[in-house]
Amino acid sequence: MASGVHMGPGFHGFIKDVLRCRSQEEEKEFVNHELELIKESWEKNGVLQESACDYLCRLVFCHTLGYDVSFGLMYPVMMAMQGSGVEKRIGYMAAM
Repeated sequence: MASGVHMGPGFHGFIKDVLRCRSQEEEKEFVNHELELIKESWEKNGVLQESACDYLCRLVFCHTLGYDVSFGLMYPVMMAMQGSGVEKRIGYMAAM
């Protein structure tokens, strides 16, 4: 699996970790693990706005790579309704 802190480096670090994967299988394992961490984080405890923006960007990126992110479909709408400024924009963009 690609090295790196699981949720620490932010969206930019997440992309770097995905690009470091040497095979499609390694990428799939890494991305699915990260998606599980995001899902657990949202289900267990309230997510701060900063983390929610990062998570939504990761979900959009994973979606463009072809991964199933259906568990996160309600979060962009929630972000668009509750956020302010950049958070609303990210929520609207992710909802598309």
